[in-house]
Amino acid sequence: MNVGEGLLEDLAHGHVPNLFREMGMASEWRHNRAGFIRKAAIAGAVTALAVYLLRRRN
Repeated sequence: MNVGEGLLEDLAHGHVPNLFREMGMASEWRHNRAGFIRKAAIAGAVTALAVYLLRRRN
């Protein structure tokens, strides 16, 4: 919840946040590449499944 509020507050003040860096993904990529790739693959699969299910319903 706080993340969403922070994003909206940044956008309200005219600042577009760099989510990749602010969420620590650059450090994750540098220091734990296998974990980053695994998390990205899982997130991609979940997103693809959600899009498939939402489109199938229509």
